[in-house]
Amino acid sequence: MARAKKSTRGLALIGAVLALTLLLSEAIGGRWAGDTRDEVLGKLSADAQILINLDASDLPSTTDMIRLGRQATPAIINGLVNSMNAEVRAACAAVLTGTRDPRAVTALLDALEDPRYDVRSLAIKALGQLESRDATMRLLALLDKPGTSEGIKEEALAALGRLGDPRAVPRLIVYFERTWHQAAQAALWDLRRHLSKDQVARLAVAPLAAGTASEPPPYDVLAEAIQLAARLEIRAARPHLERLYPVHEGLQNKIIFALGRLGDAKAVPFLKKLLDPASPARVLNNVAFALDRLGQDVTPFLQEALGDRRAYIRFNAAFVAGDLKKAALVPALTRALTDANDFVRSNAAVALGTIADASARPALEAASHEKNPVVRGDALLALAAIDYPGTRARLLAEGITSDHPGTRNKAVEFLVARGDESIIDPVLEVLSPDNYRDRALGLSLLGSFDALKHPAATAFLLRAAAAGEHEAYVLLGRFADPQATYILRQWLSQPAGEQDQLLRIAGRLKDADSRRLIEPWLDEKRPLSAQLHAAFALAAIAGEARAGEALALAIERAPLELKQIAARLMTELDAEKVAGLAARLRALLSHEDVYVRLYAARSLLARGEQAGFDTLKAELDKRIPFIRDEALDILERSPPAHRDRAIQAWLPKADTHLKAELERILAQK
Repeated sequence: MARAKKSTRGLALIGAVLALTLLLSEAIGGRWAGDTRDEVLGKLSADAQILINLDASDLPSTTDMIRLGRQATPAIINGLVNSMNAEVRAACAAVLTGTRDPRAVTALLDALEDPRYDVRSLAIKALGQLESRDATMRLLALLDKPGTSEGIKEEALAALGRLGDPRAVPRLIVYFERTWHQAAQAALWDLRRHLSKDQVARLAVAPLAAGTASEPPPYDVLAEAIQLAARLEIRAARPHLERLYPVHEGLQNKIIFALGRLGDAKAVPFLKKLLDPASPARVLNNVAFALDRLGQDVTPFLQEALGDRRAYIRFNAAFVAGDLKKAALVPALTRALTDANDFVRSNAAVALGTIADASARPALEAASHEKNPVVRGDALLALAAIDYPGTRARLLAEGITSDHPGTRNKAVEFLVARGDESIIDPVLEVLSPDNYRDRALGLSLLGSFDALKHPAATAFLLRAAAAGEHEAYVLLGRFADPQATYILRQWLSQPAGEQDQLLRIAGRLKDADSRRLIEPWLDEKRPLSAQLHAAFALAAIAGEARAGEALALAIERAPLELKQIAARLMTELDAEKVAGLAARLRALLSHEDVYVRLYAARSLLARGEQAGFDTLKAELDKRIPFIRDEALDILERSPPAHRDRAIQAWLPKADTHLKAELERILAQK
């Protein structure tokens, strides 16, 4: 299960909670029935009794209550425990998912027995956000409690996985092997840094061993087990994979791939039986790859298949030959460029481009002038893969101007991958910002550069932005071309739903003349995200202390998604040039809320501050899954020049699973 998938699970969870729509209940003449929501909000921090007898219709919004932070916790706890109104109790539980105050643990544990499903569900979510393991045993008890709904069990399992308490491992393993519950499998994988090597192997092998039983584990559980066995090269899974193959047709490609990854030579006889030239291209590809990984030479088989009298077999063989990148197959693929079938010739050209052997150039040169436009384009791209400088002129003259849309698009995508700034003008010249597909290609091209000072790029982006492309605004902010200042200033005076990006651009341009347009966006009645972007702009333009404090305060008190926005914006600031900001961020590194610590660290990492990296390392060492996922995500987004040095220092003492994550990040360009 990929870390990115689980990292976004936490963000989606918070977003869902903050988007909760509170249902209106019938008025019961509560104590504060005459107060407006704003009045209730104003009294929330001072009066711990205010929510007990409140109507749901008088509740402030969940987001507004979260913004008060932990000063409102006594009232929120009291509302959760003592209100008779289920909507009020649900709102209090939702607020506690955002404030994450450990003082609420006892009240949240009591809420696990609330008669309302939504209150129980939100209480579990809140417990899963706390850097505390007090809930572990109660959550485990829910799994075996008679009458517990499947939804509550799934919530409990997710929370157990997030909390990372090693005490949960033995019971979760037993529960998983008794129920084959997918959420239990996910929770155990979250807990992987607390599992022994044998327990991790068991997580993969046990469901596979049961895969041919009369009541096998669900498809998704088997698929995850196969993926886990492949990733960790668990050889004990091999016989179970072979037995599972004929039983589950939908899993066959995954099984073949896994057998190749396991590194067990005992799988070779089984795989050789599957090496059928008439198999579908994807199956044949996986079998060939698996055998190749196991040290078996499949080139004779593919050479024979490339000469088969059946076109679909020649087509499949060319497809596989390219993916294997075997130079020994170049002569056979070169001959395939004269095949009578257009599809075979096209696949042969693509394969030769992937192998990129110079000996294929004469045959590809001839194919690049042939009648079929698809083959012609694929041959030209293959030539470019072998010798880009020598083919560049033809690619610009013929590839991006091709009448065949597929050829043109592939040519542009090829050039995008090159990162060659000199191709911007000729490529943009043939792309229309008014055409959706052309806009996407142009934005993909320009998005491959970290910095540009290019009039054609700015003009294209302005037209794409005028057409409503959000990504165009993002890139205008990245490149910050002063030539765009005037029109961007006009747009900021009348924003069409892109005020956040326009404010960001004004800040990156350090456009002092935009201050009069920026100031109104600091008004508390404006959207919270816009307020943060306005604060960023003023901090960037003038280093204003109030702007820096607004950003730091968002990290300290705002809901999670606003913390993320503030932290991201501050990666684009030099905190030392904003009055008091750097010191404020360093102080937040010792905050009691882990998300505050993490996002303060992210803001400092952009400058390579060691304190930021030390904070991430300390959080990773806790082996708490939801903290680990967030810390790794922040690390991954940090500037490589600073990040990679830190990772190199951490690797020698990292455990197996953390080491794999760090090496993955380190391998990124």
